[in-house]
Amino acid sequence: MSKGQLILMVLVLVIAAAAGSLIFMGDRLIPPAVPPEVKPAADRPDTGSAAKNTVNQDLSDTALPGPMNRADTGNSNASADKAITDSNAKTATAPTKPQEKPTNIVATDTKKNKPAPAPKPSAPVQKPAGNKGAVKPAAVSPGGGILEEAGAAVKSGDYDKAFRLYEQAIRTDPKNPKAYQDLAVLQRQLGMLDEEVGTYQRWMQAMPDDPTSRYFMAEAYSRNGEFETAKEWLDQFVTMSNGDPRSFPMASSLYQRIGVPDAEQYMLETWARNDPKNPSAQIMLGDYYQRAGDFQNAERAFQQVVNLKPNDPSALSQLGNLYQQMGRHEEAIQQYERALQQKPDDSVLMSRMASAYRDMGDIESARAIYEQIIATKPGTPDAELAAHNLERLQVAP
Repeated sequence: MSKGQLILMVLVLVIAAAAGSLIFMGDRLIPPAVPPEVKPAADRPDTGSAAKNTVNQDLSDTALPGPMNRADTGNSNASADKAITDSNAKTATAPTKPQEKPTNIVATDTKKNKPAPAPKPSAPVQKPAGNKGAVKPAAVSPGGGILEEAGAAVKSGDYDKAFRLYEQAIRTDPKNPKAYQDLAVLQRQLGMLDEEVGTYQRWMQAMPDDPTSRYFMAEAYSRNGEFETAKEWLDQFVTMSNGDPRSFPMASSLYQRIGVPDAEQYMLETWARNDPKNPSAQIMLGDYYQRAGDFQNAERAFQQVVNLKPNDPSALSQLGNLYQQMGRHEEAIQQYERALQQKPDDSVLMSRMASAYRDMGDIESARAIYEQIIATKPGTPDAELAAHNLERLQVAP
């Protein structure tokens, strides 16, 4: 090594020792490894749970509810993450053709009568401002103006627009029962039973304490002939209603439709007992007893209606019809006469009274009533029916 090289080596070593930036390994000089820059926590984007919780909080007031029964209940964080991803994937709904099933409907297992897990409803993709047919935001209270606009779209036959607006109304106010009900009505009118059921399921998820959705779910299944499933949903409605007076006529009528007379009787008797001065309760209870052949209790119920509404021709006529069915023709005629004092031109009442006279053997009185109907209402269907009944009287032995 020459003297010049030795001097150069000494200079390098002095500089390295002073700066501490080099490491001497044998006859090589190696720069030290530089660690990656670590940003302060405040400057670092947070992709962890804190950010996810913030997004969840932001979505809590706007995101549509997901399925009630999740298959991944053991991994709630994963489910929440997926819901956030799905909810943020789109911001407006593409037009849905009536004959096609919307993709954001919660499926229902009709055999097990339990909501089946389904994807979270996606928020719709926002259209450009100038795009024709884009849904305009409501200018009034949340959901109200949108529903009115959706109703107008239904009347005009623009079902795609109506579907988009109903979904917008639900996103705007997920706890507005009218939005779900109006959407379900449109789906029912278009024969979309599965979608209608899905809408009721979403309603339940958004408002789990509202029993009304259970009633409409039961009604939907009853229309489809699935009476056992309908009964299970209707039983839930009754239990959740907890004696609400409005639930009695609703439940009793549906129990009648699906063929559960014991439950129908229980609801009507409870209603009449809780509200004895309610004519509607007594009328429906009397009608039940009459259909069941329990004429004694039917008479008691109809008489209570007459006591509450002594000048109501409908109440008097109903009691008269019961007496006629029981063969108590004179009492039936008395009720019809009282009813005709309130509605003297009612041809239906006159015809029923004529039938009572005929059944008790007073043919002349029956004939006189039929002739009166023909004279006072010439050319009407009532007159034609009276003429037909008059001919039957003339040929009767």
